[in-house]
Amino acid sequence: MAGSHTHQPATNHAHRNTVPPVSKGPIAHHPNLPSPSPYTYPACPTPSPPLRGSPTITTHIPTARLLAAAAVLLAALAISACSGNPAPTPTPTAAPLATATPPPTATPEPTPTRVPPPTPTPERDRLPLTLLRIDSATTGADLLTHLSTGEDSCFKSMMGGSKFEVFEGSLLMEAAADPSFKTRLVVCLQRDSLIVIGTRLMGAHLGGWVQETRECATAVAFNNPELLFQALGAPDVGAEPSDSDESRGVLLDLYECLDAAEQVGFTVSLMSNALAASPFTGQHFLDSLPESEVECLQANLPAPVFAMIAEMPSVAGGELRDAPPELLACISAESLGRIPAEILILGMGATGEQSRACLVDFVSTHGRFIELVQTDAEYAGIPSPEDSQVMAEGGSMLFACLTDEELAQFQEDYAPSMIP
Repeated sequence: MAGSHTHQPATNHAHRNTVPPVSKGPIAHHPNLPSPSPYTYPACPTPSPPLRGSPTITTHIPTARLLAAAAVLLAALAISACSGNPAPTPTPTAAPLATATPPPTATPEPTPTRVPPPTPTPERDRLPLTLLRIDSATTGADLLTHLSTGEDSCFKSMMGGSKFEVFEGSLLMEAAADPSFKTRLVVCLQRDSLIVIGTRLMGAHLGGWVQETRECATAVAFNNPELLFQALGAPDVGAEPSDSDESRGVLLDLYECLDAAEQVGFTVSLMSNALAASPFTGQHFLDSLPESEVECLQANLPAPVFAMIAEMPSVAGGELRDAPPELLACISAESLGRIPAEILILGMGATGEQSRACLVDFVSTHGRFIELVQTDAEYAGIPSPEDSQVMAEGGSMLFACLTDEELAQFQEDYAPSMIP
């Protein structure tokens, strides 16, 4: 009817199919579903409860279909949840073949380098010591050829390699001027070698000796080596010191071994060293004059001149012959003649009255001898035959004036000058 409202009868909602709530227990068998599979699923861990506040989902799918789908889904979920993603069966990996490790290569022992042995120094040709001759041309190597192997080695050890080589090529008489040379002789040489070489050095230093003289001097030194050892600066080497008679005999016996020319060199060398060591000064000259002559000089000479005479380092008898007349007027001929004797007395070390008188007498008869000693002290030439005769005779007489004690002292004082 127009304007009329058809009233729909009220629907009974009680008969509407609704999804029953899912039970939390095991799934019940529905009469419309096929019988459950005899397969028993493994129990699954209880699922975590829904988060608080999650809404409940309501569906209007028909109950039978829903239940069937749910059963299938649940079964799948159960299988998946229980089994998870099963790890695939690992493919067995073949173990790597063990690589054979080669045995370590042995390091070869280094072949030792063969060091050739040092070339031995060729042995010297040893010569008999009695054939040794020393002169201005003799070298160090010439000396070494006359030594034993042990003596040669001692020289080399004391000097060192480089100095030893220099010594071998050096002139022996120049090398002997080294003060250490005598020390090496005394340390390295056997007693017999020391005596032979010592006498050879003495002969070369005193002007050169002939073979006969060398043999004679060597025999004297073997009988009494005291003089030679004193000359070498080693008086304690060898035998016990000789008594004064033997000491006196050594110097005189050695002098007698020399020929005339050799005696000149021997005497000049000894006396020049003696006079140089004990010079006759101006004061010695004034002391040798009588008191009256000294007063005369003081009265006739200016004071500075008199003082100058007293301060003269050396006065020779010959110098006064050319002195001013004022000086000669005060000095007698006897006093002038005594001056050379006073020079000799001082140089020889004569202290006894008898020795002094002997030397004064000697000078009065051998004035030329004193002049030769004074002027030829540095003389290296050959004296005239006349001068050689004067020196040869004068030397033996000169030594004969001394007492045993004076000669022994002279020998001790001046023997070192007999060897360089």
